[in-house]
Amino acid sequence: MGATASVRTGKIETPDGYDKNKFKLIRVMFDKLDHTGDMVVAKEQLKCLSDYYIRNRLGRLQKNLNVAANTLNGNIKKLESQKDIVIDKLIKERDDKIRELRKEYRDKIQEITGDYTTHINTQNEEVQRTCDNLSQEMRTLQNVTDTGKDQQILFAITKGEKVDITFEKFFDFIKEYQLDTEIYCLQEMTQLAVQQELEQMKHLLG
Repeated sequence: MGATASVRTGKIETPDGYDKNKFKLIRVMFDKLDHTGDMVVAKEQLKCLSDYYIRNRLGRLQKNLNVAANTLNGNIKKLESQKDIVIDKLIKERDDKIRELRKEYRDKIQEITGDYTTHINTQNEEVQRTCDNLSQEMRTLQNVTDTGKDQQILFAITKGEKVDITFEKFFDFIKEYQLDTEIYCLQEMTQLAVQQELEQMKHLLG
């Protein structure tokens, strides 16, 4: 019927790049559906292909869906792998920096600790020497005789030099040994000087 008329009278040619055998089958299929031979397929003639079209379309859609799902899963796995690589790199950088900082601050702490230890030891030695000197002076003063007392104050003023005891030296002596810290100290010492003067006067008169 229409097949013979369509194939023989139609001037449909295979498009460039399209498979000729496939195109030939499509032309034969069309002619079989074109019962009138007017190069037009009636709608009702498509009924024989509708079931196949639906099954084929569903199969294609399922295949495309599977491809899309596989692509999605592949992309997710790829991104997850990239994420793990980036995170591992960041973690390594963080750990390296932490180790560097720990070493830097450990060295600084050790340096500061050493400096302070040296300073503390030096201070302790100085304080210990001071304590030893003070203790020694206290022991000497506690056991000194009357004659020794006179020698001690004379040495404190003259520093062992054979010099006159001027007011300047006497004033320096008062300040150096903090005998002027409280007013009553000066008052007591003044009373002792006055008392000695009176005794000397009595001795001269008597």
